[in-house]
Amino acid sequence: MANGEGKRELTEIARMLKGIHHVGITVDNMEQSLEFYVDLLGGEIAVGGEGFAGEALHHNLFQIEDLEAMEKGFHPKTIGVPNLRTGQEEALDVKFITFGNVCLELIYYRDAKAKPQESRPFAPSHPTSTAYVISSHLSFFVRDDIDLSEFAVKLEEESHKRGMHKVRCNRIVHVNSEEERKKTELKYNSYKFWHDPDVSGEDFGDFYGWGLIYAKGPSGEQLEFNQVTRRIKGLYQAAEERYRQARLP
Repeated sequence: MANGEGKRELTEIARMLKGIHHVGITVDNMEQSLEFYVDLLGGEIAVGGEGFAGEALHHNLFQIEDLEAMEKGFHPKTIGVPNLRTGQEEALDVKFITFGNVCLELIYYRDAKAKPQESRPFAPSHPTSTAYVISSHLSFFVRDDIDLSEFAVKLEEESHKRGMHKVRCNRIVHVNSEEERKKTELKYNSYKFWHDPDVSGEDFGDFYGWGLIYAKGPSGEQLEFNQVTRRIKGLYQAAEERYRQARLP
């Protein structure tokens, strides 16, 4: 049982982390949200991107919801899941804003065929999905020397040993059942914005070096475990320095 009294031995999972990296919120107006968090509250944009879509990304973000929809005989959109697979229906825009001590991610799901500023948001009414406006997720910072795909395995194994069976990590490939999800190859456990033996020929832009896992917590809460390395690490550090410099006397 976790408590705040005395020193306790850290688990293997805990030693793989180096803190909380960001809190993400889904918004229904990206321009207005940027005006509020950047212009009004003084945050510094570290990095951003528009029009994210693709099969692997869709599964990374929404696999558990897709499986739940299949099991219950629902179309995924009825429980708030946008279709990011092809980039023809919905797309994802993101902005990461640093406030010096913590980072905020703004998430905007929208019609893929319109420009971001012209598009209406994808706004489901079901609060399970992270596409639901004002839903949030908590992102933990995984150490640079840890393999994210192996981390996903260890996280599930340790959680299930403790009776936390809702803790499940999405894969980045399509599966038709929970059994298929469990049997996927290790390399499909995490989504990485860099070249490795299984990923090649892609332009990752400013997000080169970003890696992530989406998972459900013990109460079904949305969690992310991410790494910030290579190019994107430098962008974060530069934004944090701008934030600090702007507040010097």
